[in-house]
Amino acid sequence: MFKRRKPTRYEKKQNFKPEVKAVRASRKDFIKKKTTKLKLTVLIISVSVLILGGGYILLFSPIFKIKNIVITKINDYDLTSEAELKDLINSAIKRPLGYNLIFFNNNRVANILEKDSRIRSFKINKKMTDTLELNIEEYQPIARLMIPGYEGEYYFNSNGQVITITPKSIQYFTTQDNNKEKNNDLIIFYDQGSANFHNQTYINFIKGILDLIRGNILKQNNIVATIVKINEKGSILEAEITTLEGWKILVNSETDFKKQEESLHLVFKDQLKDRQALDHIDLRFRDLWYLNKQIP
Repeated sequence: MFKRRKPTRYEKKQNFKPEVKAVRASRKDFIKKKTTKLKLTVLIISVSVLILGGGYILLFSPIFKIKNIVITKINDYDLTSEAELKDLINSAIKRPLGYNLIFFNNNRVANILEKDSRIRSFKINKKMTDTLELNIEEYQPIARLMIPGYEGEYYFNSNGQVITITPKSIQYFTTQDNNKEKNNDLIIFYDQGSANFHNQTYINFIKGILDLIRGNILKQNNIVATIVKINEKGSILEAEITTLEGWKILVNSETDFKKQEESLHLVFKDQLKDRQALDHIDLRFRDLWYLNKQIP
């Protein structure tokens, strides 16, 4: 409710229009305003409690605590053990909030698995409300690596990376008859140099040799490689591939490997008809290849 005050004599002379002055609100309006404010306060407190309670449940409730770790292996060559993989996951769980399935960071495990030469592919799944699942596919060892002065079991995967076999994993190659045959059929690499196995040049060179050995050129000509000797000449890697027939193929890391393969293809396609007296085929030079035959 509003009322207009009476002007003074001076204000009347000045034709002054007095301002409107608010009259104190009624008691009913005051109570209504107070009730609205109280309701708003209660609503804010309720929402805050729900948010804090929900956050507590998500962060600290045992409902989402990781209790089960399930390992499923595809193409299992026994290169990794279930205990080893669970230890890896448990180390990630021990980190802040790692025990909580919702906040578990898959990358903590993925970053390690991606660098492991034993593992071809993997997938990490979260199964509500307390299970973490790891599906893993191992590489098949396709060649055996022998290193003078080094003990242990070493193999190559198809990408040219070195696989170190743990004592537990050795049983895959030694305890089962079928796996014994697999082990005996693997081509043997003798590394007589001192190259770093993790160096990309070394990995690419080994992969090139493996692709050549397992590729169509040798298969189409009924050629089987049995032994590969790796050596170094300065910064250049060289390999001597011995075939079942006794003659050798010489390659190196300096010349593009695709060109060396193309040269070998031309050797068998156009030049070489009889391999009985062959000593070696040298593919190490850029646009040339050399055939050396044994002298009767």
